[in-house]
Amino acid sequence: MFLREENKLNKNNKDNLVEITEISDKQKLLIVLLKNFHEICEKNNLVYNIFCGTMLGAVRNKGIIPWDDDIDVTMPREDYNKFLSIVKEQYSGEYNLHEPSNKNYIYPYAKFGMKKTYAYETIVKPRYNKLSLNMDIFPNDGYPDNEELLTDYNKIESKIILSTYKQKIPKNPLKACKFFIRYLLTKRYSVKHYVNQQIKMITQKKIQDSEYIICQGAGLGVKGKLKKSDYYDRCLYDFNNIKVWGIRNYDGQLKNLYGDYMTPPPIDKQVPPHGSKLFVDKSIYDKYLKETK
Repeated sequence: MFLREENKLNKNNKDNLVEITEISDKQKLLIVLLKNFHEICEKNNLVYNIFCGTMLGAVRNKGIIPWDDDIDVTMPREDYNKFLSIVKEQYSGEYNLHEPSNKNYIYPYAKFGMKKTYAYETIVKPRYNKLSLNMDIFPNDGYPDNEELLTDYNKIESKIILSTYKQKIPKNPLKACKFFIRYLLTKRYSVKHYVNQQIKMITQKKIQDSEYIICQGAGLGVKGKLKKSDYYDRCLYDFNNIKVWGIRNYDGQLKNLYGDYMTPPPIDKQVPPHGSKLFVDKSIYDKYLKETK
């Protein structure tokens, strides 16, 4: 069944939509999106690396982790800005860009999306949850001289989550009171104010002025710290049926993020990390999915 917000957005074309319920189908579309992203970067000499679970999948699975439901890449801030400009100028008819300047967009990084697809993040309030099928593009910046900035950054992240995510109100009266006080305090400023504050904080140091870089948009803090020389030492990895760029010396980063990364988690933990409902236009379904059924 369509949710209320889905009905509102798609009331004129819902008969032309197909709901995607199988994670394997969503993954096929994500691979198409990643392939197109890679081709745009190659054509325009832009640097990127796969990141987090996508890097882990390339190493452990030669492709997307079987239960994963997103794609993560990073780009140096300069290349990231160029990529956004190129998509707007040359590919606006083919792809969506969800970025911090967009109304009701709540993240300090961009998402590269597929046209004629409609994704609804189930844990986010309806005002903020309307996207397309997308992959995350995290910009890299120079590592801050004062690591306390990362703590302050994450405190702002908590305010954004409190304002925009669906929350369970504590049953305990005292805890519920504290919850509402925290919530009201976050309303002093708009969500967009907090997002812009995050971007301003993390872009204080340029990559060229730093020995280390960070991808703070992923919320990793010090775990996201990486030597700049390692970041630019890249190689191509097999990823399902395509090739993608990733750092050559991945071992240290993956250990820092996941510990024993070559051992899969228990079966009960092998679940999609992001909750969403996805609908695609029949033309998208017929082009990429119908022939595989």
